[in-house]
Amino acid sequence: MRLPSSEGGRTVLFMSARSGEGTSDVAAAFCEHVAGRSQRPIMLYDLDLAANAQFEAYRNDPRGLKVGPALDMTFGADPFWRIVGRPDAPDPAAIYKAHRLEPSRLFVSRFAYDDLRSGERVEVVSAPGYWAAVRQRVEIAVLDAPSLERSRAGLALARDVDAVVLVVEADARNPAEAIAAREAVEARGGHVLGVVLSRAPRTLGWSD
Repeated sequence: MRLPSSEGGRTVLFMSARSGEGTSDVAAAFCEHVAGRSQRPIMLYDLDLAANAQFEAYRNDPRGLKVGPALDMTFGADPFWRIVGRPDAPDPAAIYKAHRLEPSRLFVSRFAYDDLRSGERVEVVSAPGYWAAVRQRVEIAVLDAPSLERSRAGLALARDVDAVVLVVEADARNPAEAIAAREAVEARGGHVLGVVLSRAPRTLGWSD
């Protein structure tokens, strides 16, 4: 996958128009594929901050991968998320972490959603300075965004990343939703690199 040139590493966001298209599996498989060849860190950001599904999937991975200790992933920049309903914002380094999947170079995010108080919620916001800092430290940062029918998190970051990849289930017959998703990304100033047809759950290993 060739991404538009930018200083340092690359940032690519995977997103679908609706749920059930296999976006998370595609994003994880791509990360594993790249991590098997990279000499620099690969970051997998799960933008469904309330669920941490990618982290939970790897923690229970049958391959026996070891989830390493939590690491600060603020990179000295303003975060790409904010907590709505709390005037005294928590320390970003304390609430958002990354865990290395040893012995690979892949890191997966984990947001401490359980630490939020009653009535609070988290939302994703544009933060170009954050992603500029990330590019200086990684080979590729992959952002796994919830579907557009569930969330606008992907659109909030579309302009901040180097490219957006749309995921469509291979048996889908109606391209209208994918076309609408592309137009929505481009309307936000994002660059759609292409479309991936998903067919099966994650199967790629570190050596793929």
